[in-house]
Amino acid sequence: MAGAFNQALMELGALVCLKKNPSCDSCPVLDGCKAYKLMIINQRPIPAPRKKTIQINMACGVLKKKRLIFTQKKQKKMPGQVSKSFQADA
Repeated sequence: MAGAFNQALMELGALVCLKKNPSCDSCPVLDGCKAYKLMIINQRPIPAPRKKTIQINMACGVLKKKRLIFTQKKQKKMPGQVSKSFQADA
């Protein structure tokens, strides 16, 4: 039952509560809409803050011997990075 309710709310938002041109006249929950009562419809939804972009400088080396290709990358470990280097062959 909760899944159907959540789906109905998402559909309401997709069809009625449009960002640029909301259809408040046809909204079935207009009486309970705070944004409509406070006349701040054009300020909704509030956009999520953007994540900070980080710059990463790196170098890569490739070695080819016969049919094998070896790569190695070294860089300073950044927060959230799994390891400092990797090696792969193809």
